Formats: sequence, structure tokens, C-alpha cells
Amino acid sequence: MKHSHFKKLALSQLAIYLLAASSIATAQPKVDGATNTDGPFLLADTSAGKAIKEATGATVFGLMQAGYSMNDVTSSADKKKSRSNTIPGPSDEGPQFNGMILAIEKLPEANFIPRITPLPGPMSEKYSWGFRADLHYGRDGLMSAANGIENTWNRNQGAPGLPPNANHMNYLSFPMVYVQAYAPIGLGTAVTAGRFGVNLGYEIPPSWRQAPNFFYSRTYALVSQIDQIIGSQISTNLVRNQYGMLLGEFGFGKGYQIGRDNNNSNNVFGVLRWRSNDMSKFISYSYIAGDEQTDSSRSSEAMTWYPNHPIVASTGQRREQHSLVAGFSPNAQWKVAGEIMHGKQEGSGDACYILNPDACVPFTGATYKGFNGHLTYKASETIRYGLRYEIFKDPQGFALTPLGTPGATVQAVTLGANIDLNKNLVLRPELRHDWAKTTQGGVKFFGNVPHAGPPTATDNQQTTISADLLFYF
Repeated sequence: MKHSHFKKLALSQLAIYLLAASSIATAQPKVDGATNTDGPFLLADTSAGKAIKEATGATVFGLMQAGYSMNDVTSSADKKKSRSNTIPGPSDEGPQFNGMILAIEKLPEANFIPRITPLPGPMSEKYSWGFRADLHYGRDGLMSAANGIENTWNRNQGAPGLPPNANHMNYLSFPMVYVQAYAPIGLGTAVTAGRFGVNLGYEIPPSWRQAPNFFYSRTYALVSQIDQIIGSQISTNLVRNQYGMLLGEFGFGKGYQIGRDNNNSNNVFGVLRWRSNDMSKFISYSYIAGDEQTDSSRSSEAMTWYPNHPIVASTGQRREQHSLVAGFSPNAQWKVAGEIMHGKQEGSGDACYILNPDACVPFTGATYKGFNGHLTYKASETIRYGLRYEIFKDPQGFALTPLGTPGATVQAVTLGANIDLNKNLVLRPELRHDWAKTTQGGVKFFGNVPHAGPPTATDNQQTTISADLLFYF
């Protein structure tokens, strides 16, 4: 399909989505803004939810996500296959079940939320504890299901000889299971231990109401982000004065996004989260560093980590990633945010880069960096509009694996809306355009689908129209 014709079609379809959904949203009875964006809504009010709350102090809640997407590059034959969109886009073309998350959470009593943000208010003088467990089932469960423990389960295995993401499977995983304890030490301190996301960039994997994820598609920075670990961290209030609130976090993890360590070296990570006292301005700096490789002495276990950790070596291969996020809301209608990130992967000695389990390509290291900027406008209590620009430079084609992309500088612009159909349903239509300049001039970036054999990408630009429906319950 020609790019120009598809863009006209995509714009007209987006306009229809916006017009129809806006009419529905406008017809809804007005609800207080705080209530309209608060969650969870349904499970907590059931008899079982109330009983759990009374017995444990925990809240049960959930999220269900389904969507539709199409682009102008994939061939008609490949459109029926898996993962035919851009890397940070929706999993497939056509209708898809992105997933369902069931969660139970009890927050410790504190004037901050560990892993997330400091909060206004006095320091709690009481010792308290908390916990959280998430169950994720669906297409988007792949990223957590492919790491460590869950990738050994039979129900998460793909067809023999095909990459794990080259099918339309739904995956089952437990992306977060952790406990927390708070103590009135210093200005307030908490410890988290278990499996959790350390939230090192701007966007996060799930699209909860409180998350900064405005769009259905994600950023390239999020795809490269090292998020999920099994480990522990300490969170403590460092400063609370007229200049704002500063929360510091530091922790250790077993490997990168894995449930079983692929080497004998822990990683370390840390975050500084500053918020203005009125929560209208924020700055966060985060880093993570540690050995990335799968030890060659454990090559018999290679499929435990392939293809998420494709570097195999007999010596440590250090990886580090840094992210700086900042933003502000000048008033109740507008919000501006941006992220600058940089990563580096060492490659020395006998390091091999493995995309084919039977082949070793000598690996000498990689660097990558990117920027993404976000602008949102609240038109009413039920409708918000958003614009996002991003650029990601990955000259060696390392950071966006395990999908095996060619080295490139890739950019994208996304235009979309968040439409509250009611307090439980949010519709997110979007129009996205990506373009790339590959490191090797004759190589193409878009149009490839996971398969055995060499890449079959056909173009260096792609336009995608998508919409998803989020149901909070």
C-alpha cells in the first residue's frame, strides 16, 4: 500500500475514532475528576474484595486491554503473522488481546510510594508493611514470561525452530511479586524485596491509570529499558523542605530482567526522584549497571536466557544504562515531559553475540542513546490529547534485541487521544509515523516479522494506526 494513500486513510479513520468516541464521552454524566481517574473500581467493592481488604488491608484490582492496529508496510501475507508492527508498537496487526492483569496490593504507610514517587504530607511514625503480586496473561505477557522462571513453563513455549515471539500465543507470567517494610528511620525509610519493576525511565510496561503511559504504542527507550529484576532495594526520603521532596533509592538485582541469574554477578541500580511540593514539577535520574553476559560455562542452559540475553562470554561484560526524566504541569490543562537516556554494553575477550543458537558472532560492544518528548492537553474531564516525538540511536543494533533489528537511528511522531468512556473504560486511538536511517545503507528497518532465516524488512518508514480499550476493574 502506498504511504501517501495509507496516511490519508489513517487520518480519516483516526478522525472517525475521535469523533465517535468524543460524542460518547461527552454524553456521559459528569464525574468528579478525582473519582474519574482513581482506581481500582470494581473488584475492591465486591464481597470478596471487601473481605480481603478487611483481613489483610490489601486492595484487589485489575486491568484488561484489547486493541486493533494496522500499518502500511507489512505485506498482506505477513499481516496475519505475529509481531508485524514496529518494535514498540502493538504486538500484532488486526484485533488482539494485549492482556489481563490481576493484582493485589497493600502499601506501607509512608509519605512516599517505593519505586514510584515521594508524596506530600508528614512522615509516618509507625512501622508498617506492604506487598504486591501481579498475574499477567495475554500477548504482552511475553516480556516477563520470556525471562527466567516462566520461560521454562511448557505453556509459554512456542513452536520448535521458531523464535519465541513468532506466534500469536498468549503468555502467562507473574511480573511482580514482592514485600515491603517501612520504618520511621531518618525522614522515612522502606525496603522492597522480591520481583519488581524498578521504573528506570519515563514510561512503564503496564498502562495503569496512574502511569505516565499516554499512548497505546511505547517508546524505543522503553524497549531498551532494563526494568524487571529479582532483588531488593532501599528507599529513603533524603530532603523535604520548601524546595521540594527528594526520594533516593538504591538496590541490587540478580541479572537483567531474569528470574535465574545467567552469571555470578549482581547488578546495582539507583534512582533520585525529586518532586515539587505541589507535585506539578518532577525530575528523576536513574541508572543500572552490572554484568550482562551469559557465562559460557553455562552454555548447556543457553535457551534459559536466549534470546533475551544474547551475549555469551567467559568473562564479565558490563552493561550500564542512565536515564534523566523531567516534566512540569503549568496548569490543570497542560503537561510537558521528556527523557534523555544513554546505555553502553561492553564487548571484550571471547564475547559472542548469539541470535541463532547455533552461531557465534564476535561481539566488541555497543552504545545507544535516545530522547523522547511528550505534550498532553486536557480538553475536558473526559478527553485528553497527546503528542510524542522520539529519536533513538542504536548504531550496532543491540539495544532493541531480542528482536534482532539492524543498526539505525530511528525517529517517530505519535498523535493520539485518551477518551474516558466512563470511569472504568478508556479508549486510546493513535496515529504513529516512524522513519529510520540504517547504519548499513542498503538495509531496511521496517516490515520484518519474526521467522527463521535472514531479515525480510522492506522499508525505512512506516505509518501505523491503532486503538486500544483499557478496562479497569
